[in-house]
Amino acid sequence: MCLLAACHSNEYPKPRVYYRIDFPKDAALKAIDAPCPFTFTADTTVQIIDPIKKGDACQFQLYYPKYKAEIFFTYFEISPKRPLEILLDEMHKLTYEHQVKAESIKARTSEFPEDRKYTLTYHVEGNVASSNQFLITDSLNHYVRGALYFRVSPNQDSLKPVVTHFNSEIDRLIRSFQWVD
Repeated sequence: MCLLAACHSNEYPKPRVYYRIDFPKDAALKAIDAPCPFTFTADTTVQIIDPIKKGDACQFQLYYPKYKAEIFFTYFEISPKRPLEILLDEMHKLTYEHQVKAESIKARTSEFPEDRKYTLTYHVEGNVASSNQFLITDSLNHYVRGALYFRVSPNQDSLKPVVTHFNSEIDRLIRSFQWVD
């Protein structure tokens, strides 16, 4: 009886583990020629998906297959029919729809007057569908909105390193962004 009781082992649940993700130190870049009136540089592994141009608007996605990430781009020409104020209100509304699941939403603005570029970036923390949303405008003629999504269920713990990587990727993308007139 004593021998049977002594041989019993305690079983403990295994902790959840996540894959290690290695990010390139100096990624090779290529110019992205979108169907819209702007250009920028991005990683050479990126793919342009579903480019659509309709009148004074266009949209497309940048897909990063290694990370199952995509950045959705929407471009509008600013006009009396589509004033900047309406476009900005829509951006705020779409971002704050994530407030239900968000732990925090941090906004940051940047100005690059020499390039006619003014930006607003939202970093949304928590188990949200889109953790980074941004806009680029010249405030007179052009407006671009971007949103980062992953083709996986949102899990803040496992996505945090990838989200951090893409926050800096989006910052680099914004710095390389140029209007084509």
